[in-house]
Amino acid sequence: MPYSARQVTKDFAGVTVLQDVSFACQEGQIHGLIGENGAGKSTLMKIMAGLYQPSAGQLLWGDDEVSFPTVHHATAKGVYLVPQEPSLLPDLTIAENLTIGRFSKHKISALGLDWQGIKEAARESLEKLGFTIDVTLPAGGLSIAAQQLVECARALMFDSKFILFDEPTSPLDAAEADMLSGKMRELRDSGHGIVLISHRLSEMFALCDDITVLRDGRTVGDRLRPPFRHDEVVKAMIGRELQEVDAALKRRRNTPDETLLRVTSLASPPAVRDVNFEVRAGEVVGFAGLIGSGRTESAESVVGLRPKTDGVIALTGAARMHKSAADAFDRGLVYVPEDRAKHGAFLDLSVRDNITVGVLHRLTSATHAWMISRRGEQQAARDGMSRTDVRCPSPETRLRSLSGGNQQKSLIARALLMKPRVLLLDEPTRGIDVGAKAVIHQITRDLAESGLGVVFISSELEELTQVSDRIVVFYEGRTVGVVERDGSHEWPLEQLGHLVIAGASPVQTQSESYPAPHPSQSVSEVDPCSGVQ
Repeated sequence: MPYSARQVTKDFAGVTVLQDVSFACQEGQIHGLIGENGAGKSTLMKIMAGLYQPSAGQLLWGDDEVSFPTVHHATAKGVYLVPQEPSLLPDLTIAENLTIGRFSKHKISALGLDWQGIKEAARESLEKLGFTIDVTLPAGGLSIAAQQLVECARALMFDSKFILFDEPTSPLDAAEADMLSGKMRELRDSGHGIVLISHRLSEMFALCDDITVLRDGRTVGDRLRPPFRHDEVVKAMIGRELQEVDAALKRRRNTPDETLLRVTSLASPPAVRDVNFEVRAGEVVGFAGLIGSGRTESAESVVGLRPKTDGVIALTGAARMHKSAADAFDRGLVYVPEDRAKHGAFLDLSVRDNITVGVLHRLTSATHAWMISRRGEQQAARDGMSRTDVRCPSPETRLRSLSGGNQQKSLIARALLMKPRVLLLDEPTRGIDVGAKAVIHQITRDLAESGLGVVFISSELEELTQVSDRIVVFYEGRTVGVVERDGSHEWPLEQLGHLVIAGASPVQTQSESYPAPHPSQSVSEVDPCSGVQ
């Protein structure tokens, strides 16, 4: 039996975000929904899950029209939305989180709820997913991957027939994403209808039985079925061919100039234990490593957001302790954080406010030094939006209403207004579509071309090889190597992969099976600064 949307339209304050969209999912299938940020994917899922009401169109349960005034009505019918960011209450236990909204299902006596029954039901729901854990633990202590599994278990607790996943693997590393993908296949094989939104096309191609493409709030053509073609899907998403070109070959290869930032023996326990790297003017330095390897924590230590216990941070040759993150910013070290919603964005303020908040002291009135020039602020915001291709109705648009890609580009616009010498971008393309990702890659390359030093942190090795001039590898809080292209402009991918996964090159881990690295494959073990001018 299908659950479908027929000719659904949705308007927000006179702006149409969905126009005559039709979409159907079947039990026992995984139906992919893809499109650029702002295409309307999440809005459609929220309508089908009861969070939003359609402005026009119908929702059909089989052949019968249904209406879900609230999320509760949708979950009672059998529709559950697993959000991109887990929505668990961190101070409640796993069992309590799983049972919220279902207390009426459990016996209530004069002594209160049947907590033993609640805990047993929670364990059974998790065990169906192959997840065994103490359900009395607080949910806030779980990893993101474990929280996603608890969200899946909530769907099972509600006896959901259709489970809608909105970017579930976006915050996960490769191993965690594979594990969750396996659970989605198991749910499909047990008869659940799965809708999957993801920007990871390879993941979509591997999981989905069919795919629907949204562009600018409309469905594009007929649903796609295997075998999927990457170029066909991308063209449907963005309306043009996307040329994936090696970043360092696409732009003129600069001979890196002066060393802007040198970090030596940096320590900030327990996450950062011995980090060494340097960034030169005109280059992009990638940070590679598994989640928990210390990449983000090292960047935070460099810009003064995390206290360091040892090491030297020298900017343009001058070693000095940052008094604060603001002091680091004033010296030209600017950081765009990994979690934009929690640590970077003011979601309920305007795009203008978000872009200019770091430079308001430079935007004072010519006649009143104590007063911010609104005209100057608006112009600065427009300049930043233009430079980073932020797409929204006006600078006064609330940031929350923008797609993830446009939110991210707004934060990069803010960073550029602060006139950095070294810009640190932490997972800047996480959870955004291929079109917005290409824009951010081009911005990164253009910044290096203009003489900035750029640090680019990513969990995707393929992305790092596209963007970076050099890649510094982190493992268990230490830098274990720096990797550069060989003489034929190719990356030594095998060595890079071994460094990321095992903290050592193939020569060290399986010396009997692999030859010594060619001298042109510039891999410096232990100290990534060795051999750098």
